[in-house]
Amino acid sequence: KKNEESVKSSQPQKAQKQKNQNVVEDPDSLPFSEISLSQPFESWCQSQLRKINGSDNTTLVRFLVSLETAEETNEYIRSYLGESQQVSAFSSEFIKRKDKEKKLWENASFVKV
Repeated sequence: KKNEESVKSSQPQKAQKQKNQNVVEDPDSLPFSEISLSQPFESWCQSQLRKINGSDNTTLVRFLVSLETAEETNEYIRSYLGESQQVSAFSSEFIKRKDKEKKLWENASFVKV
């Protein structure tokens, strides 16, 4: 009976822990698909991607924004978009703009409404 009681008493705690796991406290912990981009940044990215590969889909951009380091970001950009002068220029500018974008997030909403 003691085991049954301890299992029963731990179940609400488990449920509470699971419920609390859905609360986002740190924007860096968001799934990349939920990251909001400023309109100017998103538009610039779409424009650049259209020039590079003909697509303005920002799924890759949202993923790239979620990465921690410039090196990692650059590596993924080359991996997904290839190695060309145009891609290299995009990567350099993207990393600069990404840093500015992250500064904007400090006082903004991180999740799409």
